[in-house]
Amino acid sequence: MLKIIAIEHYIALPDFHNISIESEHTILDADIVIISPLFYRFWNNADSFDDGGRILFSKSGSDKVREIFSWRSQEFENLLKNGKIVIVFIQRLDYVDGEIRDTGKYEPITNYHWLPKSIRGIIISICNGTGSEMILKNPSHPFAPYFLALKDDLSYKAYLKEKDEYPNLFLINKSGNPVAWSVNAEKGFVIFIPPPPLKIDPVKLIDILIQCTKPLIMKDFRTPEPEWAKEFEIPGEKSYSEAIRKLDEEIRKQNENLEKLESEKESLCDYRALLYEQGKPLEEIIMRALRLMEFNAGKFHKDDMEHDIVLEAPEGRAIAEVEGRDNDAIHIDKFDQLTRVVDEDFKLHGVYSEGLLIGNHYRFTNPNERKDAFTEKARIAAGRKKFGLLTTVELFKAVIKILENPKNENFKKSCRIAILEAKGKQISFTTEK
Repeated sequence: MLKIIAIEHYIALPDFHNISIESEHTILDADIVIISPLFYRFWNNADSFDDGGRILFSKSGSDKVREIFSWRSQEFENLLKNGKIVIVFIQRLDYVDGEIRDTGKYEPITNYHWLPKSIRGIIISICNGTGSEMILKNPSHPFAPYFLALKDDLSYKAYLKEKDEYPNLFLINKSGNPVAWSVNAEKGFVIFIPPPPLKIDPVKLIDILIQCTKPLIMKDFRTPEPEWAKEFEIPGEKSYSEAIRKLDEEIRKQNENLEKLESEKESLCDYRALLYEQGKPLEEIIMRALRLMEFNAGKFHKDDMEHDIVLEAPEGRAIAEVEGRDNDAIHIDKFDQLTRVVDEDFKLHGVYSEGLLIGNHYRFTNPNERKDAFTEKARIAAGRKKFGLLTTVELFKAVIKILENPKNENFKKSCRIAILEAKGKQISFTTEK
């Protein structure tokens, strides 16, 4: 007897396996899995914006949702490798921008990200739109009976924007866009169909689905090879096995190299965050940039004392406060805090460190189009207190110059001296010494 599990679509039958997607119940012992991707509760804690966008922060559950979808995606992939069937009741595409592990970086999370990676690319083709007029494009498709049995009460919630790229489509709307199709995945099948009517008799629904899946199950049915059968070697089998082993090893090494290169590229491109970030992520990338200049740059914590950045070099020592502004110049506000931390540091070390205010002004504007970085009051306060002023845009220019010529120690030293001897002036690294 076929075992069926339904995810997020309750089927009111005795002893039927109904589960939620975050349930600990595995789907790997199922022959057929039915899923209706309605996960509105996952986005309940998202912050909404006037333009319709939504952000789900790590603390509000973005990482947890991503983990759930990743786990289920792997389960679905294993299920399909074993020749099973997944039936998707197509719902409208829904998504949020999900933060990645408190980094301030975001990636979209959709209600279809539980799909196996091999077919997840279809997400970009899903368009939201409802309708009830459908045309049976392929009457011989195994799931054509689903439409024929329910067509008077059936309606679609979404469709695919491409019209001719899906050879296994069997239902289209009046514009010719697919509203039902199937995908051969590994040894199994994924069937995308409009959701059934809400008031359908559950017995009738299950009977229809079993009727539709039987041709697929019988078509792909093969007796698994018993272990003892491997004792009967086929001539040429060993040479294929050895060639496959070598190729697998080569692919593994290439994948490792690819991951390494991607990681190194991402780390390098992180310097662009100097132009648009704020808060902790901005502080982290500023410290990396200062280390390129061969500063020893890090944070300072002691009891209730905390400094954004402490930077040290043979030429001297400085304490920096960091400020990012969305659509404004850097104000005088941070100077009180910078004064306090410099004084606290003096009490602890007995030597006054240079004060430095690092600002990312108008961070949502192209650097080539930004206005003055610091307000007039900020400039006056910097001159009075002898605190240096540095923009992250200028720091980015220095990073580019260092990366272009990493062995130019004279330029690095000139950058360190410019920072430590600013004495109330705005720092520029454009003149090489």
